[in-house]
Amino acid sequence: MFSCFKSYRGWAVLGLAIILGGYLVIWHGAHLAAVLPFLVLAACPLLHIFMHRGHGHHHGQDASINTAPTTLPSSRSTSDKGE
Repeated sequence: MFSCFKSYRGWAVLGLAIILGGYLVIWHGAHLAAVLPFLVLAACPLLHIFMHRGHGHHHGQDASINTAPTTLPSSRSTSDKGE
């Protein structure tokens, strides 16, 4: 799933985050409840930035794959040439 959990360091960071989260909920629950609406509002733009990472922008690939042709066919007919 996540490659960071393949090492002991990743599991240690996860464990530390769980312990810190529990400490905040138990000892500072009233403060968190007061800040919760602002955290939800802050989560909206952050999710928008990080969740739209792979929506077909193809950064780093060959640009000629998805480009339109540079020469357009002539729209003038033979009667427009003045003949």
